[in-house]
Amino acid sequence: SVIDENGDMVALDSQYANEDHITPMKAIVTNIKPWSAEEPHLYTVILTLKNNSLPIEYISQKIGFRAVEIKDGIIKINGRRVVFKGTNRHEFDCHTGRYITEEVMRTDIELMKKNNINAVRTSHYPNTPRWYELCDEYGLYVIDENNMETHGTGWSTIIGCPQLPGSRPEWEKACMERIKALYQRDKNYSCVVCWSLGNESLGGETPKKMYKWLKENDKSRFVHFECDRAPDEASLSDVQSKMYAKPWECEEYALTGRDGRPYILCEYTHAMGNSCGSTDEYTRLWDKYPCLQGGFVWDWVDQSILTTDENGKEYLAYGGDFGENPHDGHFCGNGLLFGDRTVTPKLCEIKKLYQNVDFNAIDAERGIIEIKNKFLFTNLNHYDLYWSQSSDKGIFADGIVHIDLEPFEKTTVNLELTKASSTEYYLNLELREKNDTPYCKAGHIVAEEQFVINEFVSTYDELESGEELLVDDTYGSLRIIADDLNIRFEKRERNQLYSIKANGEEMLSAPMRLNFWRALTDNDRGSRAGSRLGCWRDAGDTPGIFNNTKWRIENYQILESGKKVVVVSSAEVCTQPTSKAVVVYTITSNGMEIDMEFKPNDTLPEIPEVSLLFELPKDFETVTYLGNGPEENYIDRANACKIGLYTSKINDMWVNYLKPQECGNRTGVRYATIIGDKKSFGIVAEPVCELNVSHYTPKEVENVWHQKDMPEYNKTVVRIIARQQGVGGYDSWGAHCNEKYKNKSNKTYRLKFQLRF
Repeated sequence: SVIDENGDMVALDSQYANEDHITPMKAIVTNIKPWSAEEPHLYTVILTLKNNSLPIEYISQKIGFRAVEIKDGIIKINGRRVVFKGTNRHEFDCHTGRYITEEVMRTDIELMKKNNINAVRTSHYPNTPRWYELCDEYGLYVIDENNMETHGTGWSTIIGCPQLPGSRPEWEKACMERIKALYQRDKNYSCVVCWSLGNESLGGETPKKMYKWLKENDKSRFVHFECDRAPDEASLSDVQSKMYAKPWECEEYALTGRDGRPYILCEYTHAMGNSCGSTDEYTRLWDKYPCLQGGFVWDWVDQSILTTDENGKEYLAYGGDFGENPHDGHFCGNGLLFGDRTVTPKLCEIKKLYQNVDFNAIDAERGIIEIKNKFLFTNLNHYDLYWSQSSDKGIFADGIVHIDLEPFEKTTVNLELTKASSTEYYLNLELREKNDTPYCKAGHIVAEEQFVINEFVSTYDELESGEELLVDDTYGSLRIIADDLNIRFEKRERNQLYSIKANGEEMLSAPMRLNFWRALTDNDRGSRAGSRLGCWRDAGDTPGIFNNTKWRIENYQILESGKKVVVVSSAEVCTQPTSKAVVVYTITSNGMEIDMEFKPNDTLPEIPEVSLLFELPKDFETVTYLGNGPEENYIDRANACKIGLYTSKINDMWVNYLKPQECGNRTGVRYATIIGDKKSFGIVAEPVCELNVSHYTPKEVENVWHQKDMPEYNKTVVRIIARQQGVGGYDSWGAHCNEKYKNKSNKTYRLKFQLRF
């Protein structure tokens, strides 16, 4: 019998059992509700074995009705082109290792669904059966991967150790048994839309036989195999599958129509540490070219183990922490989740890029917005469209619009807004769930967008002159003094901004200095940035053992009847060849404007960061800023962020990547205030800057291997940044970030901001 979701019987068949124990049965179900990741309708099939009309055994199975096909070079589910917005997932838990509880499985699936992930690859082996039942229940497309992984043999140069399994007959039986067992165990799961022969196992006669057997025994799914280095690849996979192809390589495939197969990135955007930059370059192509049908982020969760050190501190351990050798260090820390399954900022970016609704502003000021529904089967009448207008003062108008829009259709909504301000403000759109679902509560945001109106019409006004200033120019220092302000430049040795006292309180714990470095990210290490870009690591340091930057006060002027002082300072940055910086300080009794221009020598490599670094006392613990947030963001990973006024404790801006590295950055910052126990430190950019506030310098961060080993902090480090390079993410073993996100040495960098006390 077949039972629908309402408990009604919709089909029935009865047969006498055959002596050979195989009894074919057939029933027709009409008016079905198809299964898909968006609408996972399931029916219950119940087999009842009777003896003399008395039931002696029952077996039941949840099933869904869905069609998977490749037609005209396009993968379709229930007749519609699908884009796999996916992730790879290892079965791993920091508490239990390879054993995964159902609670953890549900946590994973619910997080995936909340973050617009519709597909998962069981890298690189069949998962526990309960996983597939839950994917059926919640709705996820699954690439079900066979346990075959031999890519190490592809690199082997040892005589007598050829590539495996290849065409070696002694491996055929084991490989065939595995693929048959995978099929027989998982053939009834609706979520399984594709079989994968294995991972990085190259070609040969044995994989061909595995592929042929699947094609003969299952017409309802396609077969996947990533083996693009094998000459016989086209005869082993129904799709062109690539790992870590660059966006331009994907586009080249689409433009050339190389072999007519759909194209899937079975692994892409390597999420190791602070990564996932430029993921938008891929997702834009999926919308543009029908044959490019998505990809699977590598991967879901950091593979690390919660343990305790000799001092009783809990920490997430990785390769080498248990004294083992050889090991891969923290190379398995490449998840969208940390090992304890807390969310990283990378997942927020994936959610935004995977959303199934596009918003395009026809006239944002008037609220005329074009909306495109990219769901396959879901009408947007399932959601509320919440809109709001906001500024740095908060939300000043909002409302809800109801939309009825079928999949693949577009519509234009008119919110009938009026001009709200002559300065910068924002139109925010959020598509929210109307009702509770199995994985989220009503009000959950499934898609969002922000439009900036009057961009960069800012509050940057010239500092008011205020009271008359006293200039004290001695051999050792240059001081500019007002009743509540005392600014000192050292002249004898460092010739730099050395002290700022406001209302009798010292603001600086160390002199302001140039900074050209960030704590190496995992992608930086993979691309050898430590050696390639090493000339910048100490370049901003002041005279001392390295003698890397030589400052000089060129001149100063007293203006506006003594109410304004302009100090011009230059720096010779001792790169080889040298680079030049000029900093102009304009000081009044109400604050100071700093205008920095940096001209690197154009023979030098790209610059990790161009910034000015301040150290404040450690009691500066709170940051309020107007800029991109609330999560950390970088120039190549900021799609998920919205401009707003955010307040955070400094320790909450820190991101606990498995190996400490650059983190906590904010882009598009208009202004910020850093608040201490008795004082505050205001920053107003012209027009915007990047901002990074933590308790550690970049060098302190990169010198430790675990968060637990970070030293006790005694300061607050503020980096006001002209531009930091992108974090990249094409891979973590050689790829640089996209060229447009590099800080090239053939250009001049400008940073202008005010300090207000």
